[in-house]
Amino acid sequence: MAVKGTNVDLAPVKEASDAEAADFRLDPHLIGLMWDEPFFSKILRTVTKVKTDEIPTAGVLAKEGDIKMWWNPKFLAGLTSLQVKGLLKHECFHLIFEHTTTRKHDPHIVWNYATDLAINSMIPEDELPEGGLIPGQAFKELSMEDKLKMGEERVAQWQALSDAIASFPKNESSEWYFARLMENEEAKDALTNPGEGEAGEGMPGGFDDHGGWDDLSDEDRELIKGKVKEAVKQAVKECDNNGQWGSVSQEHRGRIRELISNEIPWQSVLKQFVGMSRRADRTSNI
Repeated sequence: MAVKGTNVDLAPVKEASDAEAADFRLDPHLIGLMWDEPFFSKILRTVTKVKTDEIPTAGVLAKEGDIKMWWNPKFLAGLTSLQVKGLLKHECFHLIFEHTTTRKHDPHIVWNYATDLAINSMIPEDELPEGGLIPGQAFKELSMEDKLKMGEERVAQWQALSDAIASFPKNESSEWYFARLMENEEAKDALTNPGEGEAGEGMPGGFDDHGGWDDLSDEDRELIKGKVKEAVKQAVKECDNNGQWGSVSQEHRGRIRELISNEIPWQSVLKQFVGMSRRADRTSNI
């Protein structure tokens, strides 16, 4: 099955040889994850791993009622063990926060950036493959050769996007980063108006593939969303029972619990009811 790409330049990593790619095995990294990151390991147990060269890096995708993680051995063979662990955690977060089952925001290239910015806030930087999008961190400086190749206008767009991301705080939601990128006209143009090229061309992209996320039917979307939520719920329960969460902080545990909670926040319901019941000719104060 061909998996659509994101139309962005992928992360610069060590160029693995064909022999290194052929020798690469994912299983030892998954076993290591069981010891170091039990929460993420429990999520990945529910995911079908597919070795492929149809995408250049790696990515999670819901297809035909199943959750799959596609991975290219040549890409993973060029990463350190720490970076492979960070990549696996990154893909788990895409599932946990329902990025694969929620309809993409338009423009989708901006949403791709927003989801990666949110997730990479939650992963130690030394675990991220090179080229990952990190809030508060500018892009690596362009070489003179790259500047000449891109042209003055494209370089200005590249710098505007870099400055915008460098100004962002960490630990915000995907929706927050999406809104900030859309508000910044220069940063938005850098992703959506590349001239004669494709969306995002020439801009640093994430290190994983987001293709196929918006190709699900409504029925499949709800089915997969239910499967992911149940997997997260079981992982939370197991980790709470044995007190082993790995590197997941208390703050992030709280956010994850909110996602799987069936409780309705009565404060929000009351606030909405009062707001809808108030007469139009009246104003409120403290």
